[in-house]
Amino acid sequence: MKKIYIPFILLLVAAVAFTIIKLNSNSLDSKLDDLEGIIDKYEPQFDAIEYESKEYSEMIIKYNEEIFAWAEAFERERYIRDKNGRITYDYANKPILNKEFNSEVEKRFYEINNRMTRMVLRKIPKKEKPADSPNDLQR
Repeated sequence: MKKIYIPFILLLVAAVAFTIIKLNSNSLDSKLDDLEGIIDKYEPQFDAIEYESKEYSEMIIKYNEEIFAWAEAFERERYIRDKNGRITYDYANKPILNKEFNSEVEKRFYEINNRMTRMVLRKIPKKEKPADSPNDLQR
């Protein structure tokens, strides 16, 4: 009887420990997982809803609210802060990044950012510029 309880108890302890670690994890990488979840949630809507419709405008508002809330949480952990909660700067007056914001996290952050940009721009109709457009300045 004891042989059955020991593995069960060990498995239960391991499951509880794993759950606690996951719940306490506030790593930047897990925050990027959250961002990808937001994108995964809205991407089908971006593809399905007609651009400039009322539904599209409402969806964009909800999407932006979620993205901005995510960005605020991400920025709180991206930089090292002093005891008053202000961002710490180095000798060159650049904000000091959290050690977790390494090159892999930064690369993933920019890849996700590019994915978001492509997702939003994909629906915007492309307009041709007139041939004599003032933006076509010659050097």
